[in-house]
Amino acid sequence: MTDAFLPVDAVAWSVAAGLLGLALWWSRGGASGWDPAAFFGATLAAMFGPGHLPLTGGPVPPEGFEGTPAELEAVDDPRVRLGPLVTWEALAGWTEPAQTAIARRLDGVRLIWFEPPPVHVEGVEAVVLDTVDAALVDRLLTRPDLRIVVAAHAQADAVLRLLHDAPGLRDRLRAVLLVAPTLDAAWLAEHFTHPAFDLELAREVPYLTLRAGPDAAAQQLPPPATPATGRRSIGVVDLGVLPSELLPDPRVGRALAALCAVLG
Repeated sequence: MTDAFLPVDAVAWSVAAGLLGLALWWSRGGASGWDPAAFFGATLAAMFGPGHLPLTGGPVPPEGFEGTPAELEAVDDPRVRLGPLVTWEALAGWTEPAQTAIARRLDGVRLIWFEPPPVHVEGVEAVVLDTVDAALVDRLLTRPDLRIVVAAHAQADAVLRLLHDAPGLRDRLRAVLLVAPTLDAAWLAEHFTHPAFDLELAREVPYLTLRAGPDAAAQQLPPPATPATGRRSIGVVDLGVLPSELLPDPRVGRALAALCAVLG
C-alpha cells in the first residue's frame, strides 16, 4: 500500500510537520510534560516519509517545525520509551527490534473493540465484541494484571456510557481509543467529567481520538474542567485528522500500537 497515496499538499504537510514539532516546542517552554499526540505524529511521519504524511490536523506550535523525525530524537527519542534499538528508523521499517519492544510493552494488555475495527492495531491482543456489555468485558479479564484498551467507532457514545457506569472497568484501563467517533455533545457536556470517571488510584487515563471523515470537527472530546479537588481522571488527547481511506493502512495501526505501548 506504500505507493497508493498521493503526497499531501504543502499546506497540509506544514500543518503535519508542525505537529511533529510540538515536542520541540514543549522542550522550549511551551508546556511541560510529554505529549502523546506529538509522539504519534512523529511515528506516522517516520513511517510515511516527508510529503506523504496523511495527518492534517492537531496541535501546532506557533513557530512550526522544518525538520525530520530523526531530528526529534534529542527531544522525544523513542529509544527512551521503547528500548535502545528502537529508533525512528526502526519504527519506520517496523523492524524485529521495534516489534519485539512493542510486544513486550503490550504484554498483559488486551485491546477490546465493540464493533468491527476500522483500523488494525498490530502487536496487541485484540478481541471484538458485538455488544456493549460490561459483563462481556469482565469475562475477558482473566488475570488481575490484565489492562485493557477500549476502542470504538460508531459505538463511541455507548462505550463512554459503559465506562461512566462501570468504575471497576475504568480501573483496568490503559487507554480509550475512539476512531472517527460519533459523539453526543449534550451527554458529554453533562457527564464527561473527572469525578464521574474517577479511578481508584489518582491517575489520568488517556482518551485518544483519531478523527476522520467530513464530520471530523465534531469528533473531538471536550476536555473536562478540573474540579476543586484537583483530582483528574481523564486525559483528552486529540491525535489529529486522517483521511478515512487511510485507516486500513497498516502503518496507521502500527503507529497506534507504538503509542499504546508507550502510554503504560
